[in-house]
Amino acid sequence: MQTDDIIYHERVKQDYKDHNLRALNHCLNQTRQAVLEQTADYPARHRIASIKGYLGWDLLDHFLDQAAINQLFEGITSKWITHEGAKFLELHGKNTILTAKHVETKDEEIADTENGYRMNAKINNQKNQLLLKELAEPISESVKPKIVLVHGYEFAYLRILLEKSDVPELTTNIMLMPDLDAASET
Repeated sequence: MQTDDIIYHERVKQDYKDHNLRALNHCLNQTRQAVLEQTADYPARHRIASIKGYLGWDLLDHFLDQAAINQLFEGITSKWITHEGAKFLELHGKNTILTAKHVETKDEEIADTENGYRMNAKINNQKNQLLLKELAEPISESVKPKIVLVHGYEFAYLRILLEKSDVPELTTNIMLMPDLDAASET
C-alpha cells in the first residue's frame, strides 16, 4: 500500500467504522429485497436486468437517505446534489463524501464522462491528496475525499477514485458483514 493510499484508508476508517459499515449492509439488503418484491410479477423479461438496475439505483439512494435522516448512521448526513441535470445522493461524514454505484463485477472500472460527477471526484481527490497529508481535519467540503460504495448483488466495497490509480478496496466485502438487524439479535 502506498503512503497516499494510507491517508484515504484512515479517513474512511474514521467515518465508516463497524457500525456504519453494517448500516450500509442493511441498506443494501433492503434494496435487494425491495427490488425482488417489486419485480416478481413484472411480465416482460427481456430487459429485466436493466429494470432491476435502475430500480435498485433509486431504491438504494432512498434507503441510504432514510438511514441518514433517521440517524441509523453515526456521524453521517445525506445531501442530494444535482450535477449536469442528474441527481446524486451524497453521504457526508466528518472526513469523506460517499456516493453509491452499482457494477456488474467488483473489479469493473467505473466509467464516467469527461465532465461527469465521478470524473470531477477523481480530479478533486488527486488535487487534494497533498493537502490531506498536512491536515489533521478537513477544512471544507471541497477537500473531503469522495469515495464510492461500489456494489453488486453479492459484494460491496468502499473505493476511492483517483486520476492515476484506483485503490481497489478500502474495506473488506461489506455484504459479508452482519446487517444491523442480525447484529442486534446476537
